[in-house]
Amino acid sequence: MTNNTRNEPASPSTLPAEWVPLDELIQAWASFGRATRSLEGLQATSHAFAALALETRARASYAQAMREGQAMQWPSHLSSAFSEAVASLSDACEDWLKAEDSLSQLVGRQDEEAAVLVLDVTTKGTCHAQHLFRLFLRMLKEMGTRSGMPLRVMVGVDLLPLTGEQVKGALP
Repeated sequence: MTNNTRNEPASPSTLPAEWVPLDELIQAWASFGRATRSLEGLQATSHAFAALALETRARASYAQAMREGQAMQWPSHLSSAFSEAVASLSDACEDWLKAEDSLSQLVGRQDEEAAVLVLDVTTKGTCHAQHLFRLFLRMLKEMGTRSGMPLRVMVGVDLLPLTGEQVKGALP
């Protein structure tokens, strides 16, 4: 058995099914990024890939937290890896919102080659962002349950997603 480091991707068998594969989403955004020539399209692509990178970091941190949890039988405090996973998911949600905002500014102004791809990336990006946000909320709930401490989350304009610093500050 080999030791996995935090930089190695988690194998699909070590993660719950809610961590969906990213290959199709990556391909859709890569195609759109190659086709677009507009400022908004390139900004959307940049935010999408930033979100995908953060989700990849969250996956690795979550897998590490699960390994640590199994080894330690989940002590009352949470591992820093779990906190990092939640913080990375929060940041990924924020980047998906930025990608959606950039795409919304693009409507009616995209070049012809990218125009056929806008609906595809908009639909896939929005669906994935919603899925990721539900995963983020589930992990926040798990964070509160595992820590044994009440965890207060304020939902409202400009409050979610939380920054990594806010998530780490919410832990006891």
